[in-house]
Amino acid sequence: MNREQALDKLGLLANVLCGGDRLWGSLGAFVLPGRGFTPYKPKTIQAVYLPAWFIDAEVQANVWESDRSDDSETVTAFTSNSFMPGFSIEPLSRLSLNCDALIKHETVPWFDQLRVQNGEEIVCQPFTLSPLALQDAARSLSLKQAQISEGFRLDPSSVNFHMLAAYPVLIPVWLAQYEQHWIAGQTSTITIGIEAWSRWGPRVFSELPDEPFASAVSKFWPSGLVKSDRGPDLLVYGPYREHIQEFADMNVVCRIPDNKNRSAMLNEWINNYVSHQAAMSSFESRYFSKADDATIDWDDLRIRELSEEETSRNKEYLNLSVHTLMMQNLVDALQSDGKRPKVITVSINFSKKNKSDDKKSGSPLPNASGSELQDEQAITFIKSQLEKAVQQRDKKRPRWLTEWTEKRVTASGNNDKEQQ
Repeated sequence: MNREQALDKLGLLANVLCGGDRLWGSLGAFVLPGRGFTPYKPKTIQAVYLPAWFIDAEVQANVWESDRSDDSETVTAFTSNSFMPGFSIEPLSRLSLNCDALIKHETVPWFDQLRVQNGEEIVCQPFTLSPLALQDAARSLSLKQAQISEGFRLDPSSVNFHMLAAYPVLIPVWLAQYEQHWIAGQTSTITIGIEAWSRWGPRVFSELPDEPFASAVSKFWPSGLVKSDRGPDLLVYGPYREHIQEFADMNVVCRIPDNKNRSAMLNEWINNYVSHQAAMSSFESRYFSKADDATIDWDDLRIRELSEEETSRNKEYLNLSVHTLMMQNLVDALQSDGKRPKVITVSINFSKKNKSDDKKSGSPLPNASGSELQDEQAITFIKSQLEKAVQQRDKKRPRWLTEWTEKRVTASGNNDKEQQ
């Protein structure tokens, strides 16, 4: 999206929010862009790249659904296309710019010529934090902070990332400052931003105008609201506005019905934590502080290129891991003698599979509750299929993950020797 296209998209909303004097020109530019209409113009406008991360991961931890500390369950979480800001500037770092259209959007590798597009020099906000410290951050939570919901809590010390693929990406936006003219003789400015990676249906995010006009304006135009304890609230317009603070989309897969809706619990807990004011700045100051010379290790094997080839391999491995755990759950259920199952599998928003993918993920599961197979026969059959699934999963294990795991084991062994 070039400058003129951004101005046409922003003009009508800016005129309404700021009490501007070019309503009809802004309306014409919005409805008929490029036809000579002059929209309400900003005081300044700048093209910016905002850094962000997409995350695929496999995480394991213990959880409790009662007050008894010995009644814990093992949870394995598979995350796909989760989103994390790569910077901590408020309030932009509390926005999830993730959406289905962005995930499917074509990406290109970075090169210096991308600093200038359509004759515009683009400001590139640097990466100042990364998901590589998420395991340490999770383990540092207090028991109170790890309370997911009533009667459902996490053991922070048990959190273990078996896999983390972090994909860095720069998201183009336009940021503009408009003057407000609600009160004669008085002017102030508000900042309005628009996603620039697509000309069609981008989201627009804006500071609230001065009161008492803010309430009236927010009702005039359907919007999402991002509340702030300090500083201005944000209004979000356009498609996907209801997802602007959704960083993870979690789905629970387990042997027993998800009658307590763990998906919604985990989803809400993660999103509330990440979108909390100063969450990203606190994370950055603790794990990527310049005073401690703590920077992002760009040589870490867990940082992967956001390409179709790379993401497909990683997601295929995660899908096979999900399939393997589901089969393990079934074996455990058949051997439980009516006892409560002890393994819960959690998955997050995997991409849609084609029908042909079902053949790749393993053999169909037999109906073990029918009369065709006795319990022992069913267990034997499922175990044989489980062994095949494990072999297939291990065969598809990404090479970088094997290398990173070996390095971690070697480093851990060296640390143990130094402490002896």
